[in-house]
Amino acid sequence: MPAEPLTFLPYLQLAQRHWRTLVAVGGIAVGLSAFLSSPLFITPRYRSSATVYPVNLTSYSIETRTDQLLQLLESNSIRDSLVARFDLAAHYRIDTSEAPGRFYLNAEFNDRVEISKTRFESVQIEVTDEDPRLARDMVRAMLQQTDLLARRLQREKSSEVLRIAAYETQVEKRKLDSVETRLNMLRRETGLLNYDAQTEEVTRGYLRMQGGPVHRPPHAMRRAAC
Repeated sequence: MPAEPLTFLPYLQLAQRHWRTLVAVGGIAVGLSAFLSSPLFITPRYRSSATVYPVNLTSYSIETRTDQLLQLLESNSIRDSLVARFDLAAHYRIDTSEAPGRFYLNAEFNDRVEISKTRFESVQIEVTDEDPRLARDMVRAMLQQTDLLARRLQREKSSEVLRIAAYETQVEKRKLDSVETRLNMLRRETGLLNYDAQTEEVTRGYLRMQGGPVHRPPHAMRRAAC
């Protein structure tokens, strides 16, 4: 049997009979979507962003400087300093006096503050908020606090490296002193010569034999030790 031809005539007839209902439903849907997406229903958020390159960080481990910067920006100390400085608990309308309040505050902060690593070895900071000035000031404050934290950590690391270097220097100095003490003891006991002093004395004696003036260098005041 041949297939019946496809036709939309029944649907067109149905639309003609109920066109008023369809127009009313469509108008209501457009009105609701416009209202629900308008600032009257949803408060718009503004975004402030910054791209940071870790030019003032020093790598003390296998981690890259970008990873270190990412860890500094995501640290709890930076987050807590921003929360206290801008009173974000009141701004987000979260009561931190109750037990879960701090959890909700941190969750809201993480939802509004996004920190990510780019493919160009930099870090992207994005802060969204209903107040555009607050979003901008939070980005600036985050960069400032991160810079202070990085300098403090670098001073601590540098002091630690300096202490290690000073300790190793003292260890090597004690080794040299021990070797020098042992060498002096062997000189007295076995009659070993101080070759540096002996070389100076032989040189002066040779010059005397040649009849030339002998200029005594300042470091030639030492005597050969026998």
